[in-house]
Amino acid sequence: MGVSEGCTLKKDIHKDTLITYDDVQLPKRRMRDGLRDEHALHFFKGSI
Repeated sequence: MGVSEGCTLKKDIHKDTLITYDDVQLPKRRMRDGLRDEHALHFFKGSI
């Protein structure tokens, strides 16, 4: 919930369904997403 600000759903989601990054449109150039990508590259060799 805390990272959903500014995001919009790409399709209708049924109640109690898990929402993934594939289901949402993220705002452009959001700092939080850039930090997540850098974290994945550093610690998980890019496996986002």
